[in-house]
Amino acid sequence: MKKYALASLIALLYVPIITIGGELFKPLKDGLKNIFWHHWLGKSVVLILLYVILVGIFSRTSSTDARQDERLVSAVTGVAVFSALAVFAFFTYEYLSA
Repeated sequence: MKKYALASLIALLYVPIITIGGELFKPLKDGLKNIFWHHWLGKSVVLILLYVILVGIFSRTSSTDARQDERLVSAVTGVAVFSALAVFAFFTYEYLSA
């Protein structure tokens, strides 16, 4: 479980960074669009590759006990909520400031 949780934590941080970064830095969004036909598709392909590579890297880590698993699940949940709120807050700000 540890390898999946650690990979998920990093992947969940990637999403708001690439989403907000693409909105603030047009060449990033355009680069994803040029390589993958659409920037959403590009973000998704990179996310899947990142997750699979990280699971492979973290598969060398030791296993966890039930208490550590609970903490990892809590951390993944917290980062997921933070990431969603970050994207929501960014686009709300962009909408209201336009």
